[in-house]
Amino acid sequence: MKIKRIIAENYKTYKALDLNLEVAPDRPIILIGGANGCGKTTLFDAIYHALYGLKIKNAKEFEELFNAGVMLESGMDGKRIVLEIHFSGMVLGTEQQYSLQRSYLLYDQRVRESVTLKMGGATYHYGSETPASQRATNEEIVNKILAANLPAELSNYFLFDAMKTSDLVKVESINRLIQNNINMVMGFKSTIYFKKEPKGFWKRKIPSDSKTKIYARNTQILLNKRMPKQRNLRRLRVNIPQPSTLPMKIKSNTSE
Repeated sequence: MKIKRIIAENYKTYKALDLNLEVAPDRPIILIGGANGCGKTTLFDAIYHALYGLKIKNAKEFEELFNAGVMLESGMDGKRIVLEIHFSGMVLGTEQQYSLQRSYLLYDQRVRESVTLKMGGATYHYGSETPASQRATNEEIVNKILAANLPAELSNYFLFDAMKTSDLVKVESINRLIQNNINMVMGFKSTIYFKKEPKGFWKRKIPSDSKTKIYARNTQILLNKRMPKQRNLRRLRVNIPQPSTLPMKIKSNTSE
């Protein structure tokens, strides 16, 4: 993935940001510097959330993310938080251009989301008002495109504040980061979840044709076969008396 442009409107310290990040082949590095509080970390946050979305649960969280200056000047009515990113990626040896926009509007104390991804001549859109089936289809397509370019689980290796590199080089931080990413990419966290809470999995809404559900069903079958054996083994261990508790019988070889 090559990030080429980032746009942010009414997002944290950015009232209106439009930053060109394209580079020349012989000068592939961009350095961003500035005083504390000028928005360096917010820039990385904007890139990350433009790619993977904001998780805004309520009006309070929306207000915390909304630009304070705009809020004081004219309020939030009818205004959106907008994050838009332009990037390219390789598809079958050809560089493909993408643009992804995510916007968030607070309406009637509820946050309305709108997502639009453009790839070549194709457009994929979904939002809070999109019918469920159409939303599920387009959201899955968008997520697959993002996963093919830069999976969210691996983004920590590429999107981080240089001021926090001291934390990244700590052995325990590196080990934890690598372990978490391997678990996510390989699906180990899903396996751990199925082992701990197999029944709770079925309460989650998962498409009937999802490979995850097929995997979960197979995992459940294996667990159902394994759990009775484990219970029987524990019961057997409890019922076997310890050597110190065994009754002792001494048979005398002497004749009366």
